[in-house]
Amino acid sequence: MLQNAALFMSCYHCSGEVNQCKADHAQRLSVEPLPACSPAYNPTEKLWRNTKKEATHLKYFETFEELRASVLGSFHTSLDDATKIIRVMKK
Repeated sequence: MLQNAALFMSCYHCSGEVNQCKADHAQRLSVEPLPACSPAYNPTEKLWRNTKKEATHLKYFETFEELRASVLGSFHTSLDDATKIIRVMKK
């Protein structure tokens, strides 16, 4: 699936290397674009939503480093318990 990232940043999924890979594997690879503004279809968005809820929601950080440490802590918790990530992807 392709996210509409080209609207916000360089078109990394349109690069020559990506296009070549898609052509090389066209027999077994299907690329489907996601509809615009459709975070419900993108599992990464669900993971970010949960990370935000666990790491930053209703919390004040005096420094960027404190914010960063909180987000990384949430990531590490998720990595330590892979079932959390699997549950997020199934919702």
